[in-house]
Amino acid sequence: MHFKYSKKDITLLCIIALFCNGFSMPAFSQQLREERRLLELGVDKRTPADYLNQGKKMGGFILVPKLTLHTIYDSNVLATNNNEKSDVSMLLTPSLNVQKKYGNHVFVFGGETEIERYISQSGENSEAYKGYLRGILEGNSRWQFPFSAIYTQKPRSRSTPVTTLTPTERLNINTFHVDAGVTRRFNRLSLTLLGEYTDITYEDGVSLDSGAPVIFSDDDRTRTGAKLKLRYDFPRDSAGNQAEHILYANIGYGQSEYKRRQFFGQGFTGPDADNTDMGILVGFETDYKGLVFANIGAGFIRKIYDDPLLNNINTYDLTADIAYNLTPKLTLNAMAERSIDQDNGLAQGVITTDYQIGADYELLHNLYLGGNIGYTSYDFQDISREDESMKSAVHLKYLHSRHFESGLEMRYEDRTSNIQDNEFDRLELLFRLTGKL
Repeated sequence: MHFKYSKKDITLLCIIALFCNGFSMPAFSQQLREERRLLELGVDKRTPADYLNQGKKMGGFILVPKLTLHTIYDSNVLATNNNEKSDVSMLLTPSLNVQKKYGNHVFVFGGETEIERYISQSGENSEAYKGYLRGILEGNSRWQFPFSAIYTQKPRSRSTPVTTLTPTERLNINTFHVDAGVTRRFNRLSLTLLGEYTDITYEDGVSLDSGAPVIFSDDDRTRTGAKLKLRYDFPRDSAGNQAEHILYANIGYGQSEYKRRQFFGQGFTGPDADNTDMGILVGFETDYKGLVFANIGAGFIRKIYDDPLLNNINTYDLTADIAYNLTPKLTLNAMAERSIDQDNGLAQGVITTDYQIGADYELLHNLYLGGNIGYTSYDFQDISREDESMKSAVHLKYLHSRHFESGLEMRYEDRTSNIQDNEFDRLELLFRLTGKL
């Protein structure tokens, strides 16, 4: 089953999708592959055209408002091994995405809020906010000037492997990021140079068990960097809309300055985590006859610390995103990803490696069943700790109309660790209702 969309529709939905994928700013290695799908596949090709919401036009603007309500059962709200508490929460997520085209210039802006309330565990109540502005100024057919700004406030995930101390309440992470640059096109080859600045701050708390301080603010930092992106488009498809194959390379460099030393004992007297990061990711992306989509890349990441007490980090980078349409109704997919995550209260961070395989199946014209299983390893760089997680999920999505959908989902995670009390298992059941204009 195939549905046709105009290039304008695809571009709009892809830009909007970029800002609907969560609140977090990526780690450096993830920033190298922030354009995971260069081929503009933001449209779900399996969704029938009469169920695809394309926003509302108003005064030259295209508005995409959305409201989602989740009811969530969590068997282990605190994600702990020795203090398991189950609860039910309500999560409300209103969002508004707006696009404006002025000549050949494109501007996208909007925001999103997440409000979560628990029945019993009121300390887990949280709010998250995101606001953004993104644009592309068109000089002529050869020159473009992209820019973006985004601010987020989000609660730290309980399942993030941080410390043996469990805070009494959810603690927030605040991020402000801006970038701007220039793109030069040479027929099939395009070069983009971006300068970027990020400021990240963390909230501190106290331990649920002992009342001891739980310190994350020693990771408060700013990062100033630059990125060079190269892209080569192979011949376009038969309709002339887009390239079927792309070669790309992303090269990044940045310097991170921490606002205080690492917390040690009773004060910020530990190592200075200032560092220089650099990396390269080279990859290939293809959409072969609508049957196979693949984005596969590999590279290298290096972190050089100013403080001689900290060891430099050298590791490989990896990304893989593959989808194979085995039949017109069945798609198999696989994912692999590697990153250095610094927001974990540890001076040198943790190398996280993810692998996942899954499938989705069209049961009916507007009813879809999907599932996946995954494995994640966490390799801590400044302590002898290693964690592993086995994850699985199954979901059901029903499209009532182009303006309304519902869904069911079950998730399970089993975390193991070589450090006592960092192991846990967790079951989540979700019911979702989404309305769109």
